[in-house]
Amino acid sequence: LLAHHGVSVSLNSKPLHLFLPALKHNRKVLVLGLSLNRSYKKKNIDAVKTYIKKGGSVLVLAEHDNFFKNADMQNDLLQGFGIKVLQGRALNKGKSLSESTWPRSNSKVLGIKDVYVYLPVALELKGRVRPFLELDNPAHMDKSIIGAVKKYGNGTMLVLGDAEIFWNMTRESGIRKGNNEHFLLHMFRFLTPKSRKKFASKKKRTTKDTDVN
Repeated sequence: LLAHHGVSVSLNSKPLHLFLPALKHNRKVLVLGLSLNRSYKKKNIDAVKTYIKKGGSVLVLAEHDNFFKNADMQNDLLQGFGIKVLQGRALNKGKSLSESTWPRSNSKVLGIKDVYVYLPVALELKGRVRPFLELDNPAHMDKSIIGAVKKYGNGTMLVLGDAEIFWNMTRESGIRKGNNEHFLLHMFRFLTPKSRKKFASKKKRTTKDTDVN
């Protein structure tokens, strides 16, 4: 999807404390995905915080049910940003299994509806953290937020409680379902500093939902 729209995508295998000091902030997004039973070392957490504080953008992915202890891993990093990945799953009320497990959600920050995620995990927010993606009809109100954004220094941390949305599957699931593709493109544009400023100034004329401090 990103490559199709002219975005360069690369994979990093270096430790974050060695990789991030050389990574330029401008129009780049660091994606921290799921790992199998891994954990962050303190020097890597410090490197991520420094990178964001200086103007970097970071997208953190999490999954339901502490899959391969991903919630434990990401929470070690996120606790310094006022965000916590909860246990279990975030489901919608629905008449069918599909409506419940592929819950329809929306992003008020981006002004995008009909985003579908598969068995997402809910997030707990503290302090000056904004919801970024929320379930339309949550089965439990304390598990309605599945995406969050935090302004930290000159940069931005964004957490998404679902990884399957990136899967290239059918139009009934994954990246092609509903407005998922549209949402993902705008999410990455939001995370790139120059695009974010233009987007925010445009949105301020119509809504207050762009204040992500």
